[in-house]
Amino acid sequence: MKKMTGILIAAALLLGLTACGAKHPTTADTIAPAALTPREQMLAGSQDIFLYDFETSPTYTNVLITIEDYKNGVRGDDIASLTCRLPENAAQKGGNNTGSLAVILSADHRFTASVCNKDGGIISSATSAEQSVIGKADFDKIKSLVGERMTIDGKTQTLAYLVYSDAKKTQGTFEESIFLDPAAHEEQATAFDHIYLVKCRFSA
Repeated sequence: MKKMTGILIAAALLLGLTACGAKHPTTADTIAPAALTPREQMLAGSQDIFLYDFETSPTYTNVLITIEDYKNGVRGDDIASLTCRLPENAAQKGGNNTGSLAVILSADHRFTASVCNKDGGIISSATSAEQSVIGKADFDKIKSLVGERMTIDGKTQTLAYLVYSDAKKTQGTFEESIFLDPAAHEEQATAFDHIYLVKCRFSA
């Protein structure tokens, strides 16, 4: 029941993103951060949302969202691996495809990835089957690592990080390099109970 409620809330929110792609023009094979309007922030409630506008050539048809989990600096099993289909709104006419990608962490600690077209209609959506362990730790920091437009090249790219630390732990220093590559900064990453990296890869 909780899972269904979370999915319905996420769907309702995404349907409210009627201006997907309209306010943030992009260039072919790019992805850029998109700010939520005050109304969308209100609809989001306690959910954490990362929203991005993209424009891709017809070469790309899918996007894979992976949530990597680093516990005490050591990578464990991925929290989620979610595949969404991209819109074909323009490619059929020989142009590029435009739309938006939303990654949502719901109040019941499940991740949802959704793609909507430029008119705000949901093209495809996927939700993690299992709850993450986020609810068992104290929330500490959440940040999008995409500050400006990025080039889509078919490789895996880090979109954001979420850090959750046990209340009994001494906080480490928030250095971006730690979250871009926790495995290479294992000693520093051990100061954080969990580091979740939100990653995407556009593919054919």
